[in-house]
Order: sequence, then structure tokens, then C-alpha cells
Amino acid sequence: MADDLTMPALEVLKCRACGHYIGTEIYVERAIRLHLSSGVDAYALHGECAGCGAQVHWDAPSVTFRRLMYHWRKRPAGAEI
Repeated sequence: MADDLTMPALEVLKCRACGHYIGTEIYVERAIRLHLSSGVDAYALHGECAGCGAQVHWDAPSVTFRRLMYHWRKRPAGAEI
């Protein structure tokens, strides 16, 4: 069971080109982070896939915004904001 500061994993991030595992999205102190296999929790990641060399970009504000927009679009018609 998760406490107030750490919540369960959200999604696994994989390379779009080859499917190589990059990291797992987690919540840390109510903020989304990318947990890498090295044990680092990153706020942003810009680099290359170790499997195929494809560009990899991930940042917390973009992920948070995309999820917010997804849930906003899924709200019932006529629902108040």
C-alpha cells in the first residue's frame, strides 16, 4: 500500500523504435518522475536508447499535461470545470 508521498507506478517507458526498457513512471512526493534502472529518479530525460540509438525524450511537465488533457476530454458532456 502506498503512503502519502509515494504512489504506485504509472507506466513503463520503452523505446518507440525497438521496445528497449528505459524506465518506469512513478510518483514521488506527489510529483511524477521517471525511475531509471540505475536507481535515479529523473525529472527529465533526453538521450539515446541503449538498444538502438534512437532519440529518447521524456519530461514530467509534458506527461502531467497530457494526462490532464486526456482526463479533461473524457469528462461527461456538460460537466462543470
